[in-house]
Amino acid sequence: MSKKGRILVEIERLLLAERRSGGLPATIAKASDFYGPGVVEKSWASALVFSRLKNKQTPQWLVNARVPRSYTYTPDIGQALYLLAQHPEAFGQTWLGKPTAEQVPKPLAPQSKRR
Repeated sequence: MSKKGRILVEIERLLLAERRSGGLPATIAKASDFYGPGVVEKSWASALVFSRLKNKQTPQWLVNARVPRSYTYTPDIGQALYLLAQHPEAFGQTWLGKPTAEQVPKPLAPQSKRR
């Protein structure tokens, strides 16, 4: 696991512990690699793949290009996060972003029902 991965796991562990103890009304939302307006500097996929395709250049892959990957469009996940924040019943759960087109009207699905 990468250093970033270990940090994310630790953050999630701390949030879950606080959530279980009642100390923090946390909601966790997860999404795949992202792309979209204004994220070229913050996403390797945007910088090396999407911006290069837009400029009619060959994309550069840091991973096996034959293995399918999912991507999340930032305006879609932004809308999903906003919707989660508007519904108190969404708190206390972990949500997984759905990157597929048919899921755009319902961009998030519960990953678990644990509280």
